[in-house]
Amino acid sequence: MADAMPELSSKPSGSEQVYDLLVCGGGIFGVSVAYEAAKRGLKVCLAEKHDFGAATSANSLKMIHGGLRYLQSFDVKYAFISARARQDWLRFAPELVRPLPCFMPTTRKPGKSRLLVGGGLAFYNLLTAWRNRGMADEVVIPNGGLCSLDTLTQCTEDLMSEGMTGGAYWYDAQAISTERLLISLLMQAKQAGADIKNYCEVAAVRKDSSRGDFVCQLHEAKAGSKKTQIRASYFADCSAQAQFSRSCFGFSEPISYVQAVNVVVSKALAKNAIGLSMKDASGESRLMFMSPWGEGYSLIGTWYFDTDRTTVSPGTLQEIVDQVNSAFDKVKMVPEDIVQVHVGHLPSDQVKLKQSSADASLLKHARIESLEAHDPNLSGAYRIVGTKWTLARYQASVFLDRLAKDHNLSVGSTTFGNARAKVPQIDTLARLRKLGLSESQLAYIRRYFFAAGEQILALCEQEPGLLEAVPGEVDCIRGLVRYAIEFEAVRSLEDLLVRRMPFGNAQSPKNKTVRYCAQVLFQHLGQSLTDEDLRVEQEKLRNFYLKINPS
Repeated sequence: MADAMPELSSKPSGSEQVYDLLVCGGGIFGVSVAYEAAKRGLKVCLAEKHDFGAATSANSLKMIHGGLRYLQSFDVKYAFISARARQDWLRFAPELVRPLPCFMPTTRKPGKSRLLVGGGLAFYNLLTAWRNRGMADEVVIPNGGLCSLDTLTQCTEDLMSEGMTGGAYWYDAQAISTERLLISLLMQAKQAGADIKNYCEVAAVRKDSSRGDFVCQLHEAKAGSKKTQIRASYFADCSAQAQFSRSCFGFSEPISYVQAVNVVVSKALAKNAIGLSMKDASGESRLMFMSPWGEGYSLIGTWYFDTDRTTVSPGTLQEIVDQVNSAFDKVKMVPEDIVQVHVGHLPSDQVKLKQSSADASLLKHARIESLEAHDPNLSGAYRIVGTKWTLARYQASVFLDRLAKDHNLSVGSTTFGNARAKVPQIDTLARLRKLGLSESQLAYIRRYFFAAGEQILALCEQEPGLLEAVPGEVDCIRGLVRYAIEFEAVRSLEDLLVRRMPFGNAQSPKNKTVRYCAQVLFQHLGQSLTDEDLRVEQEKLRNFYLKINPS
C-alpha cells in the first residue's frame, strides 16, 4: 500500500535509543512540537502519560480564534499572529476546521458602542486583508462589520435584548472535532518519523555530564509496566501545568492555574456563535460565548474557578445554568440539559482567583523557558506553558527556532503557515463508493478520517462486513472503528469513543454503539466482554461526560 499512513507504533522499545528531542506531554502543544520538530529533520520521541489530548486540550470552546480579541488590549502583533494561526489550521485541515459567523451585541456603553466596535472591526479587516490568499473557497473568511438589532436577534431565539443598540459580526473558525484534529496532526508527525507513545510516563530525566545528553526513563503502564531507557540531546516539557518539571526537577511554579469549564447543552440556543452578557449571583456581568455544536446542541463557556479539581459540583452546574438563563427572556435551562462538561486548567497571571468567578486574568501568551535558568546543568531542557489551542503550531515553530538558535542546530524551515494534511485520493474515494458506501458515508470519512482513506479501503476490501454501519449510527461504518483500534493507539474504550470516534462529540453515544465498540475493542485486546465489564465501562463514560463531584 503506497504511502499509507503508519500506525502509532509501540516504539521506543528494546535497546537504548538515541533521539534529538524528547517531548513530554501529548496535548496539542506537545503534539505540535513533535510534528514541527519531525518535519524540520529532528529525530523525535513523544511520550504521553495518559492518552493523547485527554487533559486540558480536551477542554475548549472548539474555536480557532483569529485574534480579534487582542485588539481590545491594543496587542496588534498577536492579533496578526492569531489570524495567521487560524489560516494555518484552515489550510491544514479544511475538513475539520470551518469558518464560523460570530455575533456580539453593541450597547451604549463606551467600550461596546457601535462607533468603537465598528472601528475595531474595520481596522481588523485591513490588518488581515491578506487572509484569503491561496485559500480554498469553502474556507474563505469574509470581512466583519455592524448589523441591526433585528439581525442580531435572529441569531438566537428569546434573546434578552434590553439595552442593545444592534450588533457586530465577524468570522472565526470552529474545529468540529479537536480530538480528530489532534490525532491527525499526531499521525502526520508519525509519518514524518516521530516515535509516539501514549500511556507512557516520563519517569525520570537526568543530564549525563560526560556525554552532554539526557538519560530518560520511560514507564509504559499499558505494556505490563515495561521500563525503557532512552537518550535525548534535548528535552521539552509540554505536560499539563508543567507538572513534570515540578516533580522531577523540584522547581517551584511561578504560574498559578485556574479551572476552566465549558458545557454542552441539549438545546439549540444559537444559529451562529454569539457573545452574550451573563450575570453571576452578585449581579456582575461577563461576556460568555455560545456556539452551535452538532445537531441540536450548544457549546457555552468559559467559566473559571479557583480549584485544582477535574470535576465540578452540582452547585457549580446550577450556577452555570443560572448565568445562562440570565441572557434569555423565556427559555430556561435546568442542570439536566447539560450533557457534557469540559474541564481543564489554564495558566493565570493571578496568584489567587476568587472562587466561582466568571472571569480570570489568564496568561496572555505562551511561555518558553530554558530550565538552564533554574539549574546550569540542565542546558538543553525547556518547558512550554501553552495558552490557546489556536496558537499551538505557532508556538511550536517559535520553540524550534529558539532551540536551533540556543544550540547552533541546523534545522529545516518551519511548516507553520504552509502545512497541509494528507487527503484521500480521488481513486480511493471512488473505490469506496464502488463498494457500496453512500455519499454521506464517504463525506463522513473525508471529514473525520481524511488522512486514512487508503488504510480504511484496505480493511473494507479485506473484510466486507466492515462496510456496514456501526449500530446506532448511520454514516459511520464499522471499518472506521477497526481502523482507529488498529492504527491509532487505542488502549481503552474511553480513548475510542471520546478521542478517536466523532460520534461522542456532544454526549455519550447510544448504548448499542457503546456495546458494539466495546466488543470490537475487547476482542482486539484478547479479552471477553462480560455484562459487568460493559456496566463498568458505561459508568466510566457517564463520569467522563458529566464530571460531577458530590460536593
